[in-house]
Amino acid sequence: MSEMEPAPREGEALASLRKADVWTGLVLAVVAAAMVAKALTFPLAGTYAGVKNAWYVSPALFPLMVGGMLFALSAGLVARALRDYRALRPDGHIFGVSLAVAGGRDAVLIAGLLAAYIVGLVPRTDFVVATALFLLVFMGVYVIASRTGRTVLVALIALPSVSALAVAVGGGWPAPRSGGQFAADGALAVVLAAAALAFAAFARGEERRRIVPVLASAAGTSVVLSAVFKYGLLVPLPREGAGVFLMDGVADRIAALFG
Repeated sequence: MSEMEPAPREGEALASLRKADVWTGLVLAVVAAAMVAKALTFPLAGTYAGVKNAWYVSPALFPLMVGGMLFALSAGLVARALRDYRALRPDGHIFGVSLAVAGGRDAVLIAGLLAAYIVGLVPRTDFVVATALFLLVFMGVYVIASRTGRTVLVALIALPSVSALAVAVGGGWPAPRSGGQFAADGALAVVLAAAALAFAAFARGEERRRIVPVLASAAGTSVVLSAVFKYGLLVPLPREGAGVFLMDGVADRIAALFG
Protein backbone atom coordinates (compact mmCIF):
# COMPACT_ATOMS: atom_id res chain seq x y z
CA MET A 1 0.00 0.00 0.00
CA SER A 2 1.33 3.43 -0.90
CA GLU A 3 2.25 5.76 1.97
CA MET A 4 -0.06 8.39 0.43
CA GLU A 5 -3.10 6.10 0.38
CA PRO A 6 -5.25 5.92 3.52
CA ALA A 7 -5.74 2.57 5.23
CA PRO A 8 -9.03 0.84 4.32
CA ARG A 9 -10.72 1.65 7.62
CA GLU A 10 -9.43 5.21 7.58
CA GLY A 11 -10.52 5.57 3.95
CA GLU A 12 -14.06 4.47 4.84
CA ALA A 13 -14.18 7.01 7.66
CA LEU A 14 -12.96 9.79 5.37
CA ALA A 15 -15.48 8.81 2.70
CA SER A 16 -18.30 9.00 5.25
CA LEU A 17 -17.14 12.44 6.32
CA ARG A 18 -16.97 13.67 2.72
CA LYS A 19 -20.46 12.27 2.07
CA ALA A 20 -21.75 14.15 5.10
CA ASP A 21 -20.05 17.30 3.79
CA VAL A 22 -21.88 16.95 0.48
CA TRP A 23 -25.28 16.75 2.16
CA THR A 24 -24.44 19.53 4.59
CA GLY A 25 -23.33 21.76 1.72
CA LEU A 26 -26.50 21.03 -0.26
CA VAL A 27 -28.71 21.85 2.73
CA LEU A 28 -26.84 25.10 3.33
CA ALA A 29 -27.06 25.99 -0.37
CA VAL A 30 -30.84 25.52 -0.36
CA VAL A 31 -31.15 27.68 2.75
CA ALA A 32 -28.92 30.34 1.17
CA ALA A 33 -30.93 30.33 -2.06
CA ALA A 34 -34.17 30.73 -0.09
CA MET A 35 -32.62 33.60 1.87
CA VAL A 36 -31.56 35.38 -1.33
CA ALA A 37 -34.95 34.79 -2.95
CA LYS A 38 -36.73 36.27 0.06
CA ALA A 39 -34.34 39.23 0.20
CA LEU A 40 -35.03 40.05 -3.44
CA THR A 41 -38.65 40.71 -2.51
CA PHE A 42 -37.51 43.64 -0.34
CA PRO A 43 -37.13 47.11 -1.90
CA LEU A 44 -33.50 47.83 -2.82
CA ALA A 45 -34.09 51.56 -3.26
CA GLY A 46 -36.95 54.01 -3.33
CA THR A 47 -38.46 57.18 -1.95
CA TYR A 48 -40.37 57.03 1.31
CA ALA A 49 -42.03 60.03 2.97
CA GLY A 50 -40.14 62.29 0.61
CA VAL A 51 -36.74 60.80 1.52
CA LYS A 52 -34.80 58.86 -1.09
CA ASN A 53 -33.17 55.74 0.31
CA ALA A 54 -30.01 54.46 -1.37
CA TRP A 55 -29.39 50.77 -2.03
CA TYR A 56 -26.75 50.51 0.69
CA VAL A 57 -29.31 51.19 3.46
CA SER A 58 -31.85 48.75 2.04
CA PRO A 59 -33.14 46.04 4.43
CA ALA A 60 -32.41 43.58 1.59
CA LEU A 61 -28.66 44.17 1.67
CA PHE A 62 -27.85 42.20 4.83
CA PRO A 63 -29.68 38.97 3.89
CA LEU A 64 -28.38 39.27 0.31
CA MET A 65 -24.78 39.48 1.50
CA VAL A 66 -25.15 36.67 4.04
CA GLY A 67 -27.11 34.47 1.63
CA GLY A 68 -24.68 35.09 -1.22
CA MET A 69 -21.63 34.29 0.90
CA LEU A 70 -23.30 31.22 2.37
CA PHE A 71 -24.23 29.94 -1.09
CA ALA A 72 -20.70 30.45 -2.42
CA LEU A 73 -19.14 28.67 0.56
CA SER A 74 -21.70 25.85 0.31
CA ALA A 75 -20.98 25.36 -3.38
CA GLY A 76 -17.27 25.17 -2.64
CA LEU A 77 -17.85 22.64 0.13
CA VAL A 78 -19.99 20.43 -2.13
CA ALA A 79 -17.47 20.56 -4.99
CA ARG A 80 -14.53 19.71 -2.73
CA ALA A 81 -16.40 16.95 -0.91
CA LEU A 82 -17.62 15.36 -4.16
CA ARG A 83 -14.10 15.32 -5.57
CA ASP A 84 -12.66 13.71 -2.43
CA TYR A 85 -15.50 11.19 -2.13
CA ARG A 86 -15.11 10.04 -5.74
CA ALA A 87 -11.39 9.62 -5.17
CA LEU A 88 -11.95 7.54 -2.03
CA ARG A 89 -14.94 5.51 -3.26
CA PRO A 90 -15.24 5.59 -7.08
CA ASP A 91 -18.22 3.19 -7.02
CA GLY A 92 -19.93 4.66 -3.96
CA HIS A 93 -23.49 6.03 -3.92
CA ILE A 94 -23.37 9.49 -2.45
CA PHE A 95 -27.02 10.48 -2.78
CA GLY A 96 -28.41 8.31 -0.03
CA VAL A 97 -28.80 9.61 3.48
CA SER A 98 -29.76 7.62 6.55
CA LEU A 99 -30.62 8.84 10.01
CA ALA A 100 -28.81 5.77 11.31
CA VAL A 101 -25.45 7.31 10.41
CA ALA A 102 -23.84 10.48 11.68
CA GLY A 103 -23.76 12.19 8.29
CA GLY A 104 -27.52 11.90 7.82
CA ARG A 105 -28.27 13.11 11.33
CA ASP A 106 -25.91 16.07 10.94
CA ALA A 107 -27.57 17.16 7.70
CA VAL A 108 -31.03 17.06 9.28
CA LEU A 109 -29.80 18.80 12.43
CA ILE A 110 -28.11 21.63 10.54
CA ALA A 111 -31.16 22.13 8.32
CA GLY A 112 -33.44 22.23 11.36
CA LEU A 113 -31.31 24.72 13.28
CA LEU A 114 -30.98 27.02 10.28
CA ALA A 115 -34.72 26.85 9.63
CA ALA A 116 -35.48 27.69 13.27
CA TYR A 117 -33.12 30.66 13.13
CA ILE A 118 -33.90 32.06 9.66
CA VAL A 119 -37.61 31.28 9.36
CA GLY A 120 -38.76 31.53 12.96
CA LEU A 121 -36.52 33.94 14.88
CA VAL A 122 -34.71 36.39 12.61
CA PRO A 123 -37.80 38.02 11.03
CA ARG A 124 -39.52 38.49 14.42
CA THR A 125 -37.10 38.70 17.34
CA ASP A 126 -34.14 40.91 18.12
CA PHE A 127 -31.26 40.01 15.82
CA VAL A 128 -28.60 40.19 18.54
CA VAL A 129 -30.41 37.84 20.92
CA ALA A 130 -31.59 35.45 18.18
CA THR A 131 -28.10 35.16 16.68
CA ALA A 132 -26.48 34.54 20.06
CA LEU A 133 -28.99 31.76 20.78
CA PHE A 134 -28.47 30.15 17.37
CA LEU A 135 -24.68 30.20 17.64
CA LEU A 136 -24.73 28.83 21.18
CA VAL A 137 -26.98 25.91 20.22
CA PHE A 138 -25.15 25.28 16.95
CA MET A 139 -21.77 25.05 18.69
CA GLY A 140 -23.09 23.40 21.82
CA VAL A 141 -24.61 20.34 20.15
CA TYR A 142 -21.22 19.51 18.65
CA VAL A 143 -19.30 20.04 21.89
CA ILE A 144 -21.25 18.03 24.45
CA ALA A 145 -21.58 14.27 24.11
CA SER A 146 -24.75 13.96 26.21
CA ARG A 147 -27.72 13.06 24.02
CA THR A 148 -30.07 14.56 26.60
CA GLY A 149 -28.06 17.77 26.63
CA ARG A 150 -28.19 18.04 22.86
CA THR A 151 -31.94 17.45 22.87
CA VAL A 152 -32.44 20.18 25.46
CA LEU A 153 -30.38 22.67 23.44
CA VAL A 154 -32.27 21.92 20.23
CA ALA A 155 -35.60 22.22 22.06
CA LEU A 156 -34.59 25.61 23.47
CA ILE A 157 -34.29 27.06 19.96
CA ALA A 158 -37.07 25.04 18.33
CA LEU A 159 -39.82 25.95 20.79
CA PRO A 160 -39.47 29.77 20.62
CA SER A 161 -39.01 29.58 16.85
CA VAL A 162 -42.19 27.55 16.31
CA SER A 163 -44.07 29.72 18.82
CA ALA A 164 -43.00 32.95 17.12
CA LEU A 165 -43.94 31.59 13.70
CA ALA A 166 -47.34 30.41 14.95
CA VAL A 167 -48.15 33.79 16.54
CA ALA A 168 -47.02 35.64 13.41
CA VAL A 169 -49.12 33.43 11.13
CA GLY A 170 -52.08 34.17 13.37
CA GLY A 171 -51.48 37.88 12.87
CA GLY A 172 -50.65 38.63 16.48
CA TRP A 173 -46.95 39.48 16.37
CA PRO A 174 -46.16 42.94 17.84
CA ALA A 175 -44.71 45.86 15.90
CA PRO A 176 -40.93 46.55 16.01
CA ARG A 177 -39.69 48.29 19.18
CA SER A 178 -43.13 48.13 20.77
CA GLY A 179 -43.79 46.94 24.29
CA GLY A 180 -44.85 43.57 22.94
CA GLN A 181 -41.68 43.30 20.89
CA PHE A 182 -39.49 44.04 23.92
CA ALA A 183 -41.45 41.47 25.95
CA ALA A 184 -40.83 38.83 23.26
CA ASP A 185 -37.15 39.75 23.15
CA GLY A 186 -36.96 39.50 26.94
CA ALA A 187 -38.52 36.04 26.83
CA LEU A 188 -35.98 34.98 24.19
CA ALA A 189 -33.16 36.37 26.36
CA VAL A 190 -34.42 34.13 29.18
CA VAL A 191 -34.30 31.18 26.76
CA LEU A 192 -30.74 32.19 25.83
CA ALA A 193 -29.75 32.18 29.51
CA ALA A 194 -31.41 28.78 29.96
CA ALA A 195 -29.47 27.42 26.96
CA ALA A 196 -26.21 28.71 28.44
CA LEU A 197 -26.99 27.05 31.79
CA ALA A 198 -28.01 23.79 30.08
CA PHE A 199 -24.82 23.77 28.02
CA ALA A 200 -22.72 24.24 31.15
CA ALA A 201 -24.72 21.66 33.12
CA PHE A 202 -24.43 18.88 30.53
CA ALA A 203 -20.73 19.45 29.74
CA ARG A 204 -18.51 16.73 31.16
CA GLY A 205 -14.77 16.34 31.62
CA GLU A 206 -12.77 18.04 28.90
CA GLU A 207 -15.97 19.55 27.52
CA ARG A 208 -16.03 21.94 30.48
CA ARG A 209 -12.91 23.64 29.18
CA ARG A 210 -14.91 24.81 26.16
CA ILE A 211 -17.82 26.34 28.08
CA VAL A 212 -16.36 29.85 28.31
CA PRO A 213 -14.99 29.92 24.72
CA VAL A 214 -18.34 28.79 23.28
CA LEU A 215 -20.36 31.29 25.33
CA ALA A 216 -17.94 34.11 24.51
CA SER A 217 -17.95 33.22 20.81
CA ALA A 218 -21.75 33.13 20.63
CA ALA A 219 -22.22 36.46 22.41
CA GLY A 220 -19.21 38.21 20.89
CA THR A 221 -19.91 37.16 17.31
CA SER A 222 -23.54 38.26 17.60
CA VAL A 223 -22.64 41.70 18.99
CA VAL A 224 -19.73 42.35 16.61
CA LEU A 225 -21.66 41.21 13.53
CA SER A 226 -24.62 43.40 14.46
CA ALA A 227 -22.40 46.41 15.17
CA VAL A 228 -20.48 46.06 11.90
CA PHE A 229 -23.62 46.00 9.78
CA LYS A 230 -25.67 48.56 11.72
CA TYR A 231 -23.04 51.16 12.61
CA GLY A 232 -20.26 50.38 10.14
CA LEU A 233 -22.11 49.55 6.93
CA LEU A 234 -25.33 51.40 7.97
CA VAL A 235 -27.39 48.34 7.02
CA PRO A 236 -30.64 47.90 9.01
CA LEU A 237 -30.84 44.58 10.82
CA PRO A 238 -33.77 42.28 10.03
CA ARG A 239 -35.45 42.96 13.40
CA GLU A 240 -34.16 45.56 15.85
CA GLY A 241 -35.51 44.96 19.32
CA ALA A 242 -34.28 45.04 22.88
CA GLY A 243 -30.69 43.98 22.14
CA VAL A 244 -30.23 46.55 19.39
CA PHE A 245 -31.90 49.18 21.60
CA LEU A 246 -29.22 48.57 24.27
CA MET A 247 -26.50 48.73 21.62
CA ASP A 248 -27.92 52.05 20.39
CA GLY A 249 -27.63 53.43 23.92
CA VAL A 250 -24.01 52.36 24.15
CA ALA A 251 -23.26 53.78 20.69
CA ASP A 252 -24.84 57.12 21.63
CA ARG A 253 -22.71 57.33 24.78
CA ILE A 254 -19.55 56.55 22.82
CA ALA A 255 -20.49 59.16 20.20
CA ALA A 256 -21.09 61.72 22.96
CA LEU A 257 -17.67 61.06 24.47
CA PHE A 258 -15.86 61.56 21.18
CA GLY A 259 -18.28 64.01 19.61
